[in-house]
Amino acid sequence: RRLGDYEKALYFIKKGNKIYIAHFGTKHLEAAWADLHLGNIYRLTRDFKRAKPLIENALHVYIQNFGNDHVDTGWALIYLGQLYNDLGDYDKAWNFLMSGLEIYRQYYGDMHTDLAWIYKALGEICLEEGNNNEAEKLLKKALLINKKTQNPEGCFRSEEHTSELQSH
Repeated sequence: RRLGDYEKALYFIKKGNKIYIAHFGTKHLEAAWADLHLGNIYRLTRDFKRAKPLIENALHVYIQNFGNDHVDTGWALIYLGQLYNDLGDYDKAWNFLMSGLEIYRQYYGDMHTDLAWIYKALGEICLEEGNNNEAEKLLKKALLINKKTQNPEGCFRSEEHTSELQSH
């Protein structure tokens, strides 16, 4: 996925998921992991009808196995938040992202690189809703985390931050 070849990613995750399901069933953690990633690839390729049930299933399995406050549950909440952001349902997106953020903060503290991605997504929601002041705070928080974790470009380059704010 990181190389941008979504077709290959889909092929291999689907193939692996079939094996997991055949051996463990649909409610096993390994199948949930594959569902989460497969759902995210579908989200990234804008196939939201396929993405949603997969991500929701992974979330359900993680909650069943780990509870509401486990980092893997947070991961699924974040992916679901990103999906709803893509669908334009900003209230649901915000709620899922904030739930995931709180779990991640419990596990990783306030300066983990994954939090920068969440703050960026929250900032994008604020931009879409015209709340530029809050967007700027969130995007600056993401930039600060990237700088402090020696990941200066991280979830975006500084120029993108400026252009995003100026375009809204």
